[in-house]
Amino acid sequence: MTISSHLRSKRRRQDSDCIPNGQMVDNAECIIGKMFDMFSQAEMSDVQLKVGVHLFHAHKLILSMNSDVFRTMLTDDKWPDARKPCIVLSEEPECEEVFGDFLQYLYTGRVQLTNTCVLAVLTLADKYNIYELGRECKNYMATHCHASLPILKVVSWLQYAILCNDKGLEGELRHYMELNFRHVIKSEDFLTMRQDTLEELLSCQHLVVHSEFTLFNSLKDWFLFNIGCSQLFEQESAVDGKEECGDASLDEHRKTRQAMEKDVFMQLMSYIRLPIMKHAQLLALASDPLVQLFPDFALKVEGALNVYTDPLTHGVCGTADDMAASNSSPSCSRSLCRRKSDSMIVQSKDDLSGLSACSAALNAGCASGSADRAMSVPFSVQASRSRATDIVSGHMSDIPAASLVRHSVPSPSLEYSAHCTPRNYLCDDWSTCLTIENFASFPSYSSQAYFFSTPASAVQSPTLVAADRLGGHDDTEDGVLEWQAELYPRGIRFPRARMIGIPYSYDIEESCRDVVRLAINSKTHHEKQCRVDVIVLAVAYGLADQTEYMETLTHRTCIFDNEHTVHNIDDIVPFWELNDGWSRYQTDSVLFPGKKSSCFKLVLIIKPSDGVTHYSMLY
Repeated sequence: MTISSHLRSKRRRQDSDCIPNGQMVDNAECIIGKMFDMFSQAEMSDVQLKVGVHLFHAHKLILSMNSDVFRTMLTDDKWPDARKPCIVLSEEPECEEVFGDFLQYLYTGRVQLTNTCVLAVLTLADKYNIYELGRECKNYMATHCHASLPILKVVSWLQYAILCNDKGLEGELRHYMELNFRHVIKSEDFLTMRQDTLEELLSCQHLVVHSEFTLFNSLKDWFLFNIGCSQLFEQESAVDGKEECGDASLDEHRKTRQAMEKDVFMQLMSYIRLPIMKHAQLLALASDPLVQLFPDFALKVEGALNVYTDPLTHGVCGTADDMAASNSSPSCSRSLCRRKSDSMIVQSKDDLSGLSACSAALNAGCASGSADRAMSVPFSVQASRSRATDIVSGHMSDIPAASLVRHSVPSPSLEYSAHCTPRNYLCDDWSTCLTIENFASFPSYSSQAYFFSTPASAVQSPTLVAADRLGGHDDTEDGVLEWQAELYPRGIRFPRARMIGIPYSYDIEESCRDVVRLAINSKTHHEKQCRVDVIVLAVAYGLADQTEYMETLTHRTCIFDNEHTVHNIDDIVPFWELNDGWSRYQTDSVLFPGKKSSCFKLVLIIKPSDGVTHYSMLY
């Protein structure tokens, strides 16, 4: 339509508005219906599109009007199929299944998008330059990445966004995956992730997972699915009697294959933080058939396990048989600890052999084993036999696997610090859930308190922690920090007060703040400053199926001591969005049988800043 015809049409509409009883006729729905009838019928069709096994009757006018790619294909004589009545299009299998829906959009402007088909529709929209459809597909991906596991396709979406260099969509998807990696690794889509993309996610500062052991199992599944392990296959073939003798070229190919597998496996395992794992988890890794096929990583696991046989306690964890027995029986574990700890005696501060051996074990287990990284550590402790017995006895499977000493130790390297810095773990050791049931009836300006504890250090050896406490250096109870969290979801009210001074007193009027606040109060006595990272995850819920996911992450580094015991964290979620009649941060929960109510939930993680609170790694 030219500018002059457009102006004449506009003038006629204005004139019709001036006529008494005039009205605007809008039969757009009817016209769209007729266009759909044209699409679904072969009558008046002037071109056929062959896509896989499907044959579609189409119209050159409709195709050319919506897509310049189709216009070139149908009208340009340089295109070999321009004048043919039937054009064969080569599409991916996924695109073949949705090509009919794609054509329907060209006729009606409507298409049903779902998690399973949106990527194929977007691929077709980008290929044929249907910009409006492509934009809607990307908006759908950005707002529907939180789906239940059977239809979670966020990995495929991310890889397509990277391929198309769409930084906006890529950022949205990375944000979701970083905060909800525990869901992503459970999806089938996770196994299709590229290795470089996986490593980038593993390097993220705020990656949220359930535990380090869970992350290891997920990486193991990814490795076996994408790379496989020829050595495992050869072992299975030998057991089944199917092993075949190969020539020299096959042997060379096998060696090349095994070298590639080793490189990929060791690269992935370099992101696993062994010192933070518990003893039972390390035992599971040591006995894993895949780990045993890669001696370099098995040596690291063994080095982390050697911490539990620290010579300072003269073998407090016992032999391998004792380990297996303690892992299978908690009661046996406790008796084993008591029996071994009866012989724990440190004669003087000059007895450093145990600490040196422990340091060497960690250097071999959590790093490359280079001799220049080992260091002797000055350590002073006097311990009584009965006191050591009381401290060291307990469940071996509940103790993380690394040794700790005072801050007088030289600072560990960045490589070691990274491996001893906890991620954002959702297991009970590091996190707690702050839930307000029946949120709709929660009073304004009220608060709800929660009490919990977290480990005082990311990594601990029971022997060194016991020795440190016997030396009078530890200011925590049983190596934990006690906390009180007070949540103000409906704002804060400061009541009227009077400030008494000399020579005048002042009246302070009541004031209110519309803010969502979380107050963190340390209940532990601190002789020195305690530096921790506080992470607050806001739980949101999907629009369609109420799938729970982490929407936002708030991170603060807080320093506590005996004078500064409270830190306030504001604007965890937008106040007006949470307290509106409907909010994505509220979901239905069953408070009583047959009665539903709204629920607001946060996840709070408190961990030592840079991996340590009171101690440094013995590296």
